[in-house]
Amino acid sequence: LGALVTRLSVIIPCYNCALTLEDAVASVYRQDAPIPFDVTMVDDGSTDHTLEVMTRLAAKYPNITLVRHESNLGGGATRNSAVAHSTGEIIFCLDSDDIMGADLLRSLVRFWLEKRCDGVGIGTSIKFKKSNIRDVAYVTRFSRPGESIPFESLLDGSECSLMSTFLITRQAFHRIGGYPTAHGFDTQGMAWRFLANGLVAYTCPDAVYHHRVGFHESY
Repeated sequence: LGALVTRLSVIIPCYNCALTLEDAVASVYRQDAPIPFDVTMVDDGSTDHTLEVMTRLAAKYPNITLVRHESNLGGGATRNSAVAHSTGEIIFCLDSDDIMGADLLRSLVRFWLEKRCDGVGIGTSIKFKKSNIRDVAYVTRFSRPGESIPFESLLDGSECSLMSTFLITRQAFHRIGGYPTAHGFDTQGMAWRFLANGLVAYTCPDAVYHHRVGFHESY
């Protein structure tokens, strides 16, 4: 199966993220990914200088596709639009104000190739304050590291890794209809759609993701 996989698509939904997007994109290109990857960024009608930053980054880094919504459609629609404009067999969503851990993509892809599953969740989410990645507010370590994720994990009070961003195959993404667009809980809704459709995911114990908190509203 690994030999058939040629590309990973990193999608970045963008809304008023001019101050954080450069850090997010730089964290992608620091990765030592085991397969080729590309990046698709979608501007969802930003009112700041987000589009200018996106254009500058596309000139700086290879394999970046830029998409722009004329009006604001919301996080779920923006993520779905990014997937539609990408081509990788597997997909990972990086929010525009977050930062990938140093070995995130290597860990996720290798774990996925080992498990032959529909999705892979991160093992640890480090919440950092505002603009300082070293100023840690708190850390979430997701339940069942290295194990498959049951539907019951959405209900039993455990830390389900699919409630955060996770790697998903394109086939699984289309099977469940992508991200919900009728409410603001598109990431969490994706977890429910995934597990309710009987798809299989594991939590990758070595995958670390940095979530920015206490900054301003973005995707």
